[in-house]
Amino acid sequence: MTPDLFQEMVEKLTPHLKKETTFMGEPLEVGLKLAAILHFLATGNSYPSLQYSFRVEASTICKFLPEVCKAIIEFYKDEVLSWPKTQEEWKEVAEMFSSR
Repeated sequence: MTPDLFQEMVEKLTPHLKKETTFMGEPLEVGLKLAAILHFLATGNSYPSLQYSFRVEASTICKFLPEVCKAIIEFYKDEVLSWPKTQEEWKEVAEMFSSR
């Protein structure tokens, strides 16, 4: 992933993932969360391994992993995922499947 693409993702996802400061302290940066999750998805490393790589408790990673994944899916699903919408498009898919 290029740095520009990563920065674009951070900017697009920040409104969905930004947390407010509380009495418990400062929230984790969206870029840190995104980097940890992309690393997890790319490598399949364990939470303890991510904990040491990103200096974030494994229990915290467990909490924000689903949230970040949902935000990625919600934001990029229409741009990246497409499926047939008309009967003719479904027939094309069926014909391609049959030919394989």
